[in-house]
Amino acid sequence: MDAKIIAQKRKDRYHRALKLVESEAVSSNGQPHQFYVRSGSGNGRYLAATPKAIPPIGTCTCKDFTGTRQCKHVLAAEIYEKAEATAKEWAAKHCLSYSRLGDKLLHDLNCGMVEPLATKVTIVFHACLRLARKEEMTGPMELAQVRHSIVKALGGIREIHEQLRDNPDNRVAQEQLKGLRATLNNLNAQEARMLLAYH
Repeated sequence: MDAKIIAQKRKDRYHRALKLVESEAVSSNGQPHQFYVRSGSGNGRYLAATPKAIPPIGTCTCKDFTGTRQCKHVLAAEIYEKAEATAKEWAAKHCLSYSRLGDKLLHDLNCGMVEPLATKVTIVFHACLRLARKEEMTGPMELAQVRHSIVKALGGIREIHEQLRDNPDNRVAQEQLKGLRATLNNLNAQEARMLLAYH
């Protein structure tokens, strides 16, 4: 097949994938790098995994996926995933919450943007809305629970230090201290990951 025709087909497939994401036909299935993608006709949905899950080109349950080239559903899943990563990157870079970043993108869209930039910004805008909803529903509560656990772990470490001050050879207390320090390290790492994800 002629190289020009192949390039045009690839471009058309990418634009159809962009439209799927813009119409909110993509949703996470709860597993890393795996997504449900509604069919273009609206009849049914497919499970698509990005190349991050299944190298080198991902996979999809649709009949168009051949195993040698990506279908529009895998491309849509990739675009969806990249949009969330872009929203997180922009929010961190400009020190904005996802809601504020979404407001800014909506303002920019309303000021007038030409295609294909308008479609791409719309997709990132929708990613901001999803991330803001996720943050409102789960973020602060989970973060508060982790911080409460950190305070409890620190209190336990202080108590064990007092026991060891009176009896430095207490092996049980030494093992408990080791376990609590490991727990505290894990909780601190979890808090850092959450702060990066939510802000």
